[in-house]
Amino acid sequence: MWRRRRIPATTAPRVLFGAMGVKPGVDYEVLYSGKHDNSIMGVVNKDYDAAPVANNVVDRMRERGMFKKDDLRVVYESRPFPRTAFGVAHDLPQELQEKIKLAFTSFDFKSSSWRRGSRTRRRSSASVCEDWKGVQDIRRRQARATPRRIWAS
Repeated sequence: MWRRRRIPATTAPRVLFGAMGVKPGVDYEVLYSGKHDNSIMGVVNKDYDAAPVANNVVDRMRERGMFKKDDLRVVYESRPFPRTAFGVAHDLPQELQEKIKLAFTSFDFKSSSWRRGSRTRRRSSASVCEDWKGVQDIRRRQARATPRRIWAS
């Protein structure tokens, strides 16, 4: 069985920084805080000089009053990473693709159990080539640098 894995939180910064010539262990020290919240508070409390974190986590923590706006500053910002996606196979008949898109865009997610458990605040159309480009680039660079693992059962 082939199993595709999501990109670990430590992979994106290493790949993006590496593309700029910034190397872990040379230009910065790698520490693991366990989650974005810990990294953010580590920077706020001056335990860390910097930390790569998701901007939506920063926004949520700031809105809760966990730190002041001036406690952090952005030193690098990547393209946005799409969080959740529903896809339509490119080889389906165009009419069926449009019906599937309409079902998702017209469905009332606010009153459904799916929405109550989700942090997604908006829906929009996305292009694999455009909106997922950053994620695809990271996966390609990671694939060149990481040995392949195939799990079988």
